[in-house]
Amino acid sequence: EDGHNKLDGEIRYNDCIIRMRKDMSDHRTREVLLHEILHGVFTQIATRPKERLIERLTYALGEVLFDNPEFMEMWKE
Repeated sequence: EDGHNKLDGEIRYNDCIIRMRKDMSDHRTREVLLHEILHGVFTQIATRPKERLIERLTYALGEVLFDNPEFMEMWKE
């Protein structure tokens, strides 16, 4: 928790774990997972963008990934 509100998700870098609330819709769960993955990616490349950038990227990538299931099929083996 952040002290006031329950977080929908959080990444624990030292443990390599992403934790998420269990009472979210499937769509929200996918959004939160993508959001936390983006935090991890940016940490891996040694940069800490503002939260607003992570939110924008989550929305934009979510549109591509979630609204185009045929795109995701291309990555399956």
